Amino acid sequence: MRIFLIIVLFSIGVDCFAQKLPVPQGLTAKVVNHENSRAVVLTWNKSTWHGGELGYNLLVKFPDNNYFLLYQDAGVIYDTTYTFEVADSQSSHWQFAVMAVENFPEVIRSTQSEPVDVILPSLSLPNIEISSLKYENGVVTLVWDYSISISDLKGYNIYVNDDLIDTVDKKGQMAWTDKFQGKGKYIFQISAVSNSGVESSKSQKKLLKIE
Repeated sequence: MRIFLIIVLFSIGVDCFAQKLPVPQGLTAKVVNHENSRAVVLTWNKSTWHGGELGYNLLVKFPDNNYFLLYQDAGVIYDTTYTFEVADSQSSHWQFAVMAVENFPEVIRSTQSEPVDVILPSLSLPNIEISSLKYENGVVTLVWDYSISISDLKGYNIYVNDDLIDTVDKKGQMAWTDKFQGKGKYIFQISAVSNSGVESSKSQKKLLKIE
């Protein structure tokens, strides 16, 4: 009975002790763009703790995930900043949080900090192709196919003979029509455009001859 009581009290004492670890405050995020990649620089305030040296664990909610994961690659961070590298060049939504952690005599963690949201704009956009070009009764119709899952996709640019002649501001609209009645050769191309002004490479060329 006495042994059982001691074990219970010890367990309660450890739980209470764990709750005393300070929750990290002041988490902020800054996006840094490199030539072909980008990173999220996270910083937070140093926690005050009367015990041993505190470290921090990084929690990450990856795009399309509904919950935070302990980011094992970061290990225990003994600083108040961490640079998280992002390899994907397309737009994505991330969330980050940190927990204080003490490793000795056993691993004890605080509850997680307030999360910080980061929306990364696209660095580049996938190539685009024209599916068909039709000319009937003086009207040109261009049709293409493109991924509308790109969250910061704004629309499309329409080029004729390398000149920008029109824009399509609805990313779900993948057809364009206009009147062309003058004789000549017309080379059509299109490109995709993001909200931040990133433009994909122009599509393949489609030639229209009006005689």
